[in-house]
Amino acid sequence: MKKTLLLIGFLQFSMAQAQLQRPAMNAELSAYFKFVNLAARALHADNFPVAAQNYEEAFRHKPVPFFADLKNAFIVNSKNGFHERNLVLLKFMLRDKGMDSAQVFSQLPRRIFDASGLDFVRNFREKPKPGTEIFKKAFYNLYESYQADLNTMLPHDHTAERFFDLYTKYGFPSEEKIGCLNENGEEIWSGINNIVNGITYLKGQTAEKMMKILQTEFENGNIPPSVLANCYDYAHQNLSSRKAEYYFQNELLAMTGGKVYRPFIYYTDSVMQVINTNRVSIGLDSFHIVQKQYIAGKFCTAPECSDASKSTIQTVLYISNPQLPYGFVKAAFEKEKQDMNWYLMDVQSIASRCNCGNKQY
Repeated sequence: MKKTLLLIGFLQFSMAQAQLQRPAMNAELSAYFKFVNLAARALHADNFPVAAQNYEEAFRHKPVPFFADLKNAFIVNSKNGFHERNLVLLKFMLRDKGMDSAQVFSQLPRRIFDASGLDFVRNFREKPKPGTEIFKKAFYNLYESYQADLNTMLPHDHTAERFFDLYTKYGFPSEEKIGCLNENGEEIWSGINNIVNGITYLKGQTAEKMMKILQTEFENGNIPPSVLANCYDYAHQNLSSRKAEYYFQNELLAMTGGKVYRPFIYYTDSVMQVINTNRVSIGLDSFHIVQKQYIAGKFCTAPECSDASKSTIQTVLYISNPQLPYGFVKAAFEKEKQDMNWYLMDVQSIASRCNCGNKQY
């Protein structure tokens, strides 16, 4: 598989002259992502009342919001004392996202609930939608098969055939159809991302079919933009003829030798224009804004923060940061006559300037 590194010739075409052909989002979905991004910016600035207002406005534009946004809105409302607003969010989680009370409390600690919220979760009795459990079981059987294929180094043709069959029968494995959490209590998107990447790695018509499904389901509001960007970036890396409209740079950091670096790409105006044009087209905020938000959530330096992923508000999710062999990276930089230190990031300093302690819950 190819790596998105400047040191092995990542940029093999002129982005300055690339003609982007990203399809436009419908107005409602575009508005949803606009206000979610404004909420994330407000959170980064510790303006929790404005963040709550933006989440509330965002949820007017999507019948069933994504779980990650529901979770953040719940935390923000709790910080503001807007507990009555959280009952609606809990209903989405329990009814539309297939969560039970144990899963809700695994994602949202009891300490941020008021009495009415705790009672609502404990007494909720609506049954999951028909067919959800059947599809969920079929999908996770497919995922186990995919993992077995990886272990035996078999090609992904079998996975592709089964995925397309499931898609024809049930539709896309969205949060509403298979639940937002897997049996290990993890969000479903990592597993879906892996399967999609395995299918697009096959290239040719199979990969194109998968990418068309992704775009369609994104337009239907079934895929978070960060997951879509991951899949497009992976396809971009592995295409023999790369497409500028597939390039989102959703790997926000690179890690090697125990240190954190900027992604190893050439930072030119034309490259960043392509990246940010693509990102905005699917509802993602611009690269450098999101990078700072991600660092604030992942590398929190507050004394009370023992595990940032479980106690710090995370506005940037589903990001893959490659762990690269230091010797390989160093040798490649020497070959390209580039300064590796220019890419080095002091993430602890960046996180501390973001007042990450204020984002604890």
